[in-house]
Amino acid sequence: MESISNFTTHTKASLKRFIHAGAANDARVELVWIDAEEVEKHGVEKYMKGISGLLVAPGFGSRGIEGKIRAIKYVREKKIPFFGICLGMQCAVIESARKRRQTAGCKLHGVSASYKNKMSST
Repeated sequence: MESISNFTTHTKASLKRFIHAGAANDARVELVWIDAEEVEKHGVEKYMKGISGLLVAPGFGSRGIEGKIRAIKYVREKKIPFFGICLGMQCAVIESARKRRQTAGCKLHGVSASYKNKMSST
């Protein structure tokens, strides 16, 4: 796991919220950082096995988008709780559109220059 000092202020705050929520509920919270680009390269199973929840944190740009979408699909299919913030929720919308409408080319407008079926990023 990466050091928390490598994360943005918003991501640090989100991670701390999970820890505090666990403490308030007498639950041990174990956080695991999963790099979405690694999910793209090596597949989702390797990284998601054994998790009991997923937070897809805010981000910018196109790096790791497909990895995030694959992770979201995995937790949806396995009925694992999911929380998407900003870009994380936008990725969930894309994953849902791909599933429901069979639109595999669906991407975020503004993130990808080439897209067949655009989704608004606002």
